[in-house]
Amino acid sequence: MKCKLSKLFFLTLVGAITVNVQAQTDEERRKIVQDYDQKALYDLGVALKKDYEKSYEKALEVVKAKNLPISGVNADGSYFELKGYDFEIDEVVYFKTFNNVPSNSSIQTARAQHLYNGGSLGIDIEGRRMNLGIWDGGQPQSSHPNLGIARVLVQDGDFAMTSAGQSGISHATHVAGTMIGNGARVGAKGIAFRGNVWANTWTQDLIEMKDQAGRGLLVSNHSYGADNSQYVNNFGIFGRYNRAARDLDALLFLNDKYQPVYAAGNDREGVSVGGVLTILNPNKNGFDLMVNETVSKNAVVVAAIKGFTEYTSPLNVEMTSFSQWGPTDDYRVKPDISAKGFQVLSSSMRTANSVGEYETSNGTSMAAPAVTAVFALWQQYHEHLWRSSFMRSASLRALMAHTASPAYELGDIPSDGPNAKFGWGVINAEGGAKVLKDAKAGLAIFKELTLQSGEVYELAVDADGTAPLIATIAWTDKEGREVSGVNSTNPVLVNDLDLRIVRPNTDVVFPFYLNKSDVERYARTGDNDVDNIEKVVYKSRSGVATQGVYKIRVSHKRNALDSGVQKYTLIVTGGVIADDVSVDNKIFDKLSVYPNPATDVVNISADYASIENASVAIYDMLGKQVYLNNSMFGFSNEGTIDVSSFSRGVYIVKISKDGKAESKKIILK
Repeated sequence: MKCKLSKLFFLTLVGAITVNVQAQTDEERRKIVQDYDQKALYDLGVALKKDYEKSYEKALEVVKAKNLPISGVNADGSYFELKGYDFEIDEVVYFKTFNNVPSNSSIQTARAQHLYNGGSLGIDIEGRRMNLGIWDGGQPQSSHPNLGIARVLVQDGDFAMTSAGQSGISHATHVAGTMIGNGARVGAKGIAFRGNVWANTWTQDLIEMKDQAGRGLLVSNHSYGADNSQYVNNFGIFGRYNRAARDLDALLFLNDKYQPVYAAGNDREGVSVGGVLTILNPNKNGFDLMVNETVSKNAVVVAAIKGFTEYTSPLNVEMTSFSQWGPTDDYRVKPDISAKGFQVLSSSMRTANSVGEYETSNGTSMAAPAVTAVFALWQQYHEHLWRSSFMRSASLRALMAHTASPAYELGDIPSDGPNAKFGWGVINAEGGAKVLKDAKAGLAIFKELTLQSGEVYELAVDADGTAPLIATIAWTDKEGREVSGVNSTNPVLVNDLDLRIVRPNTDVVFPFYLNKSDVERYARTGDNDVDNIEKVVYKSRSGVATQGVYKIRVSHKRNALDSGVQKYTLIVTGGVIADDVSVDNKIFDKLSVYPNPATDVVNISADYASIENASVAIYDMLGKQVYLNNSMFGFSNEGTIDVSSFSRGVYIVKISKDGKAESKKIILK
């Protein structure tokens, strides 16, 4: 740290806005938190507060003795500030913002434009009434025209206004703009541009996150992390599941609808120590650089890529030179996902009291808010589809992994699975929203479930032979034990669920996992004993799953689950729940309903003697009759129904005669 501050000037933040007509209601926030364990949350808050005070008091003592700064600006323009003291490694801890100040928009790279009014999905999801948390080195400039009036809702008043603090404000303003910006500047539009931000500084982040999650906050952004220059003599900290990771997991387990998003960090090329570039973890070739909160099981960690206009293949995704790579010591997938973090245009406040500035920045700080905003859009769409119902955070992570666009570099082993550079791939806002839309129509499976100790859950799924069959589960795992050893590969999972696809011929298809090798960190398939996201992809050589009935199976390792239960989310695409339509009797000889899936027409045929004068009705999955014909088979053994005006989805065709009926499930695509 070169910057030394002799005097701190404090700015008191007043007049925090408390009224916003587009904010979530108190009742909606109450529903979000109604299942949280309030006693456990209170106890966690007390413990976090005690730890923070002890840590910060010790840190102040050390920086005073060593004449170190409390905050400042690094040579690369990043803002740093004293965080506390790490008693494990006997070092002062600083936080810094992950931006490098120096196309294609973040919206296009995330494919969020398809969710907007006029987009390809035919929906109107733009972040209305969604609150997105932000913890940063400062609070966003609430008067910036890109952030709009009454949309920056200050939640704390902790901020030291110094020359360094100015950098913190500018960084937070840039991050907030990527999330909710809606000003006139072309290219600076935010992804959830109708949303609000709950603004906080990072001083007591975990304590405040606990409190605000308890008030119904669903997503938050954290574009900062440890200043890695403090670890140049302690590379063993990288990848280790330490106290910081454990505390974050404890918070998220108790608030299982709350999802924080963290930047992966910018130091893969090294850090400056005394003016000399020092490579971190030099024997790992750029890998094994996750630290503290980014090692958490339940947080989402974001890598930075260069933007693109259209995704065409895994190799057209370009990794930045600075984005830190994983995995964790136990070979969990970290980072989790990638987004644009190069030449991102957004709002700024480069000089004191300036209004309306914009700038282009690079960094994982710029990538993380894109993912945070996509999560907010998915939550809004889920609430729209299922009326006042928001998803578990595990559902966001399942959607993220299930629909991510694969990415790898030239020379890497091609795979549909994850890797330690890009995570599961590139965030795909369109893909996640399409899964939700299809699930509502019965064309995909999206279930929030609970597994009991000893239970094996099975679901029969019909694959129509037109797409790969993909299944994903995710769960919020309880905090594990802190790891003290260096590069320990022992899994830190508490509850280890297992996902399998069983083919019609009884062959079992296994999920992805990272190859546990320092040389080849690519995805294989087999038993995954480390990740709390599992994804299985089955396709034949033709690229699709052969038509037939498959089983989706979820079980767990060990004799019992911790606490006896584990909530999880299951997503399946490429098939629908197998036909469970009740049939009074098979009364029509040679009955055929085709094509299935259908688009414009459905044909019905049978032996004429059995189907003569039968009536045909079609019902949607809510039981509403949408078609009736009592004379289709008066003179013929076959008929055609025009379904071009029907909404996409699953329907039941019921053919009735003489008080008996036979039903068939059809899919309209």
